[in-house]
Amino acid sequence: MSRVNHDLRNSLASAMVVSDSLAQSEDPQVQKVTPRLMAAIDRAVNLCSQTLDYARSREPELHPERFDLRTLVSDVLDFVTPPPDAEIRWDIGIDPGFVVVADKNQMFRVLLNLAGNAAAAMPEGGTLRFRAERGGGWVSIDIADEGTGIPPKAQETLFEPFMPGSGKGTGLGLAIAKELMRAHGGDIKLMETSDRGTRFRLRLPDRG
Repeated sequence: MSRVNHDLRNSLASAMVVSDSLAQSEDPQVQKVTPRLMAAIDRAVNLCSQTLDYARSREPELHPERFDLRTLVSDVLDFVTPPPDAEIRWDIGIDPGFVVVADKNQMFRVLLNLAGNAAAAMPEGGTLRFRAERGGGWVSIDIADEGTGIPPKAQETLFEPFMPGSGKGTGLGLAIAKELMRAHGGDIKLMETSDRGTRFRLRLPDRG
């Protein structure tokens, strides 16, 4: 894990150098996309560090701040890549000004993992829905897709590391998501899944 992390960080450092050069371009289109590229590289570097921390069983360091949840979800969806030829629709049923207090970068990571998994589960297309509500001292965030569902066997180890629920990837994403939610004093739970779709719920202490 340390060797992979080292090599990947070196590759990202090279990409950052190229991004810095692009930032000097006078092309309007390049100027438009370069900030997103640099932000993606920054997040990838942080991801390397956080994944290594997980492998070392180090508690994630949180930096809570107030932020608008709807805006964060919109930013997350800019980084989701749907399956080829799949028409994925985004339904963000979260009111503007719905403020939460949490580590914004870590919540970006959790939401991106869930949104990416949801999009991958809809190879024929469908709608990915986000909802949020407060109550009882908690903020609840639901992410629901119209995908193929999670097999019963995979549900048993869904949040365990290196146990991919869909047979793809490392199986580390949901394990890290659960760790990050618990570090916030919250949790993540599979609410329902079937051949008509899957719904996860994130819970955070309401400090807004």
